[in-house]
Amino acid sequence: MQALGFFSRLLLGGFLGYFVVYGGSLYSSIAAHFVFNATAILAQAFVDPAEVEAISADAAKPAWYLALISAVLTAFLLNRYRQSAEEATPDSPSYE
Repeated sequence: MQALGFFSRLLLGGFLGYFVVYGGSLYSSIAAHFVFNATAILAQAFVDPAEVEAISADAAKPAWYLALISAVLTAFLLNRYRQSAEEATPDSPSYE
C-alpha cells in the first residue's frame, strides 16, 4: 500500500465521518463521497495526460500556499456545515 494513498483515504474517512456526526444522517456522507468520486472521474476524463506529466515534472517545487488556502477553505466550510446542521436540529445530542 502506498503511504500517500493511505493518508488521503484516512482524511477522506475523517471528513465523511464528520458529515455523519454533525449532519445526523448517513446520506450527507454518501452525497459527499459521490461528489468526491465524480470529481476524480471527471478530472481523469477531461485532463490531458501531457498536462499531468508537466505537473508531475514540476512537483519538485511544492505549492505550499495552495495547501494552506485549501486547508483554510476546508476548515471554514466544515465549520459552516456544523453550524447549519446544529441550527437545523437543535435537540440533537452533542458529540463534543
